[in-house]
Amino acid sequence: GEENTNISNDGLDDDIASTTKTTEGTPKEKSVAQVNQKRVLQQPASAMPVSSAKKMSKTKMAENACSVITSILNKPKDQFDIYGEHVASVIRQLQTKREQAMVKHDINNILFKAEM
Repeated sequence: GEENTNISNDGLDDDIASTTKTTEGTPKEKSVAQVNQKRVLQQPASAMPVSSAKKMSKTKMAENACSVITSILNKPKDQFDIYGEHVASVIRQLQTKREQAMVKHDINNILFKAEM
């Protein structure tokens, strides 16, 4: 009879190279199917296919996000939205970063005093 002794390391790549020795000393390589089956069983959960419940959950989240974005984009602009865009346009057209900073500072001071 033949006596089988497995020679292998813990890593998956080592399984490919692992052999089974017989008493005659002739190595037999593991079949590719055996190695592939072991790899599938040892895959982390993150590599496994996503369940349909999780897919539905992600789909629902995406639909909700689209709904929120659509409602924001469809919100009518009031006079303050329009004036804010005008102020932003004027500040962008100033020649230097220093001028922009000074105007922003003055506007912030006016708003601060108004809130007091």
